[in-house]
Amino acid sequence: MSIFSAKTIYMNNFIIITKNNLKNDKGDILEILKVIITSAVSLIVLFLLTKLVGNKQLSELNMFDYIVSITIGSIAAEMATELENPEQPLVAMAV
Repeated sequence: MSIFSAKTIYMNNFIIITKNNLKNDKGDILEILKVIITSAVSLIVLFLLTKLVGNKQLSELNMFDYIVSITIGSIAAEMATELENPEQPLVAMAV
């Protein structure tokens, strides 16, 4: 068996494993879709918050603005990956 056929077999097995993981009866496709949608929504919210705060370069930010921007990014990441209660990080971002 050559290297190319081994890679082909590996890729075919990976695709089969991936398809089986996505099509199980636990609803993984819906969870992945939910993560994608909440990531897109949080990205839009981050852009809106950035426009609200104003355009400053990193050197012009004071310490408080810098910490707030890191916190908002962390909350957005939590909102994108929280599958059970996505409302909690959304409320935290609104506050």
